[in-house]
Amino acid sequence: MKILIHGVDNAKSRLKLREILEDKIQEKIFLEGKKVSFQEAVLACETSSLIAEDKIIVLENFFQRKESREKSAILAYLFNSSFSFKVIFWEDKELDKRKIKNLSPNLQIYHFDYPGTLFKFLDGLGIQSSASVLNQFHLLLKNNDSQLIFSFIVRQFRFLLMIYEEKNNSLAIPDWQFFKLKRQAQNFNLDKLINLYRQLLQIDYRVKTGQTPLQLDQLLDFFLVNI
Repeated sequence: MKILIHGVDNAKSRLKLREILEDKIQEKIFLEGKKVSFQEAVLACETSSLIAEDKIIVLENFFQRKESREKSAILAYLFNSSFSFKVIFWEDKELDKRKIKNLSPNLQIYHFDYPGTLFKFLDGLGIQSSASVLNQFHLLLKNNDSQLIFSFIVRQFRFLLMIYEEKNNSLAIPDWQFFKLKRQAQNFNLDKLINLYRQLLQIDYRVKTGQTPLQLDQLLDFFLVNI
């Protein structure tokens, strides 16, 4: 069986990988996808395990390596061979749908992306009411780690600060995203944005140094209420 696990939500994709690897009876063989040679791939597949009856082979970020004859040879070998064990491709990015389509139709695919509700929540900061923002935040917490949400809040305010006085898009982001952030930034004055960003840095410092009895989600509750 061949399995592909990909997407930008690395926490959930790693969780899925660990879930598949839970069977302790199997030998786990990890190969660095960007560097593994054809000979190493064949050896891993053809050699019988000395410590278990079965094995699982995991190739990490194989599809991100540069195109080459060796890459094509490894791919052809893996997908044209019938194995009694699982071969897992784990990618820390989202793969192009066209690239996936050209692989085996029997490939089992798991795709992990950030929920659209997360970006809706971020876009509403400073625009929607505190009650609405808090409600969305708590809904996100049901299926997402507070640290992940926090990192995106920090990222959003960093963008808003960078864009606040920019007239043209000089950042490495699409124009549609630049102008959407520009409109959102206009709901704040510069001093307010700077103050909010400093609060986020303070929250991060207090949590990492253990200088607060509150959990991160509780600190974010206070932060979001006072935007």
